Amino acid sequence: MEKKTTEVIIGGKPLVLQSDEDPIYVQRLAAYLNGKLDDLRKQVPQFDRRSSDFQNQSLVLNVADDFIKARSQAEKHAEKISRMEQELYDLKHELVTTKMQLEHAEKEATEWKNALDEQGKRLDELKETFFKHGSKT
Repeated sequence: MEKKTTEVIIGGKPLVLQSDEDPIYVQRLAAYLNGKLDDLRKQVPQFDRRSSDFQNQSLVLNVADDFIKARSQAEKHAEKISRMEQELYDLKHELVTTKMQLEHAEKEATEWKNALDEQGKRLDELKETFFKHGSKT
């Protein structure tokens, strides 16, 4: 893949960067770093007068802090997703089990209805026989 050249300004200094990434993404990175530098200028008295080593280390620590916090959040979200997936699996299993129980109950109900219908027919036959023979005596 061909590297793309992107001109950015970080900390007030123009830079020409080459990357496989989209230039818009590289610009977003530069904007993020500039935002971090602005935050440090507000938090640390005379930040711009400190040594470049101090400035760079402060920036690196702030970026690392953001990264570790973001990774921790991502891990929490991944754990939550995993728990939710397990819960979904359990609910689907419960649904299948309940559906099977319902089908079994419906089948039993149909069998009982058919048996009851047969008993009703048998009762009607017995009544008819009874009344036929009962009226002759």
